[in-house]
Amino acid sequence: MTITQLNLSCLRRVFEEHAENGVLRRMDAPAVPHIRRCLAAGLIETTGERGAWKLTDAGQAAIERVALLGSSHFLQHRTF
Repeated sequence: MTITQLNLSCLRRVFEEHAENGVLRRMDAPAVPHIRRCLAAGLIETTGERGAWKLTDAGQAAIERVALLGSSHFLQHRTF
């Protein structure tokens, strides 16, 4: 699964704005397709509670990597 900068930016924004204690229970409608791609790529997972999601270790690492390396590097190396 290829994840784009837009997908990761959306994932990061949604978790920053809506997650409580690292658990996401709601998101804006425009974020849904991006979050679904992140789910398919294994960057988020369910918590066992219906409608609740959390970052996986890979998801946390991907967000941190993008923040450290910047978007120009990420666009050249975007497969996780």
